[in-house]
Amino acid sequence: MQKTKQLILIAGPAASGKTFLINKIMHDQCPGLSELLGITDLASWNFTNARDSKSAQEEGFKRLIVHYDLYNQRNGKKIDQLLLTSSQITTLTLCIPPQVLAHRNWKRIFHHCQRWLREKKNRKFLLRKIYSLSKRQIRNKQKSKVIAIYNDWFDLLQKHQTNSYWVDSTSLDNDSTIHLLGEDRTAGLRVVQNLE
Repeated sequence: MQKTKQLILIAGPAASGKTFLINKIMHDQCPGLSELLGITDLASWNFTNARDSKSAQEEGFKRLIVHYDLYNQRNGKKIDQLLLTSSQITTLTLCIPPQVLAHRNWKRIFHHCQRWLREKKNRKFLLRKIYSLSKRQIRNKQKSKVIAIYNDWFDLLQKHQTNSYWVDSTSLDNDSTIHLLGEDRTAGLRVVQNLE
C-alpha cells in the first residue's frame, strides 16, 4: 500500500455536517479553513469516504480528504490503517450537542419518508435507510452514548501524531468563518455536552 503524503480526516456522527463542510471546502467557500488545513490547490486533492479509503490509497493519491462517520464502527480499522500509513495528518472533528444531532436526524428521516411516498423506485433502499436512521435516533437521544463515541475517537487520535481541531458544528451555516475550538478535546466535549 502506498503512503499518503497528506491526509485530512473530517469526522463526526451522521448529520453533524461533514458533507456540508466538504462541499464548502470544494467550492472554496471557507478559504481561511482551507489555508489552515494546508489546502492550497484544490485540484491536487482527492475526496473519499472511509469505506473507500483503502482503494484510494492503492490508487496512489497523495492528498486525501476523507469523510468519516464516527457511528460507523465497521470502518474503524480502515481509518486506523490510514492513520498509520499517512505522513502528515490533520483531523477536523465536528462536535455537536445530542439534541441538535437528533433534530437534524429527524429531518433526514422525514425527508426519506417523503421520498418513499413519492418514488416508486428504490423503496427497499429507502426503507432500510429510514430503519437505520431510526435506530441511530435512539442513540442520538442518549447523551452518554454520544459522548462515549467522541471519547473513543479522541482516544484513537492520541495514539497517532495528528494536528487535531474541533469545530462547533452548529456554526457551519453562519458564514465562511468556521468556529474552530482549538486542539484541546475538552473544548469539543463542552460543545457535545452543551456546556457554556
